[in-house]
Amino acid sequence: MPMSRKKSSGRKNPPSKTKEEILRFALVHPYGFDETDLRVYLRKKYDITDPRGIKRHLRELEKNSI
Repeated sequence: MPMSRKKSSGRKNPPSKTKEEILRFALVHPYGFDETDLRVYLRKKYDITDPRGIKRHLRELEKNSI
């Protein structure tokens, strides 16, 4: 059985850019939003497709009470 290749990571955004965009998205949706809607937004705007990275950013923001 051939070994599967891991997809290479894409272009990196400047530090904290993704978190800024998550906060911007949250400000536009003050009554809450679905994580799926956030992923679609980040995919369209910044080609961010890794849900683990998005979940990590959300956890960090929550940990910092933001």
